[in-house]
Amino acid sequence: MDDDLAADADLLRNSGVDSVRLVVIERAHPNRLSRGGRRWRSHPAPRGSPFEVDTTGPATRVFIEALAGAYGGDVVAVGVGGSIPICPPSRRRIRRRAWCSNGVADTTSRTHGPNESLSLHERTLVVHEITPADISQASATADTPGETSTTDVLVPGMTLTPGAGDYLVWFSGSLDDLLPANQEIMNVSLYVNGVQVAHTERQIMNENSLDDIGTTLPAMFQAFVTGVGAADVIDVRWRTDTGDMTMHERTLVVAQLTGSGATWAAAEDTALSGLAKSDTKRLRIEISNAGDPSGSVAYRLQVSNPNPVSCADAGTTWTRIDTSTHWDMVTSPHFDDGDPTSNITPGLTDPGGGKTFFAGELQESPTDETSGIVLSGTQFTEIEYAV
Repeated sequence: MDDDLAADADLLRNSGVDSVRLVVIERAHPNRLSRGGRRWRSHPAPRGSPFEVDTTGPATRVFIEALAGAYGGDVVAVGVGGSIPICPPSRRRIRRRAWCSNGVADTTSRTHGPNESLSLHERTLVVHEITPADISQASATADTPGETSTTDVLVPGMTLTPGAGDYLVWFSGSLDDLLPANQEIMNVSLYVNGVQVAHTERQIMNENSLDDIGTTLPAMFQAFVTGVGAADVIDVRWRTDTGDMTMHERTLVVAQLTGSGATWAAAEDTALSGLAKSDTKRLRIEISNAGDPSGSVAYRLQVSNPNPVSCADAGTTWTRIDTSTHWDMVTSPHFDDGDPTSNITPGLTDPGGGKTFFAGELQESPTDETSGIVLSGTQFTEIEYAV
């Protein structure tokens, strides 16, 4: 190795090499800067130079104290490459003064370089109260085998068949690219009954300037899916554009929204038998107005004596539910007293004649009677009682 090459090699071993100087070195020794049979080759591109700042001054201490107070913990200083293009010229212009650069810039600003952006893709925000009994979970801790499929395939272990209903769904996992020096785009999304829920697709890119292997990236999504059938499968699938990927620890959680996804205990207008004492059910009744506007009507739930001849028989007696010794109104964890009903599907058979649905009420203890409901001659409603 000649003296010039030796000096340049020593320079390369140190941190903070100016990018222009690095290109000069590479071009001065095109055939001699090699290691393990690999040779260097440069391509013209936008460049950022390294820089160094003093982190011990009074301004830095004030900034650290502010961060610690805001986040309630100690501040840790971490050295990074300093590749943000705006920093070196700012450092040259703002001499002998402390300055701070932070915040998220415009989505296409490419703060760190020409191949980076801060754009958000598909996104979802969902909030709903749930109970533990309504939750199903699938999880796995073993790494998946390497996957190279360019079409969506099942993520091992990420499948559930929770039954009929409407569901909130959460998924999270971590994955990485197994090929060195490879820029790979990986996609993860939710499927219900073999059909992709399009807004859940998340794109994860392992940019080729990151470490060759072992750069683990997160993948997660949330969704609300309705009309899941009794035998429908909820699963997570993934694909890659090129390369070989693996997924590490991962979890799929579904929570049934019983208020809108409850299943029927019996068919419409069918007597319910075998009901255990203290077993809670929800009775749903449809009311259709076939004449003039009804005026304000409060609908009260009552129970008859056993085995009446008919509802209108003179010998039939009626007792309000809240005073009955055999039946009780109960509370429900799935709705609040007086919440509006909706015309659910599958549900009670809608009346013909072009009638439109008018929201009724969901009733729970201690109320066995709705507030006043007014129906026009072209409307019908549904009322539900927790008993």
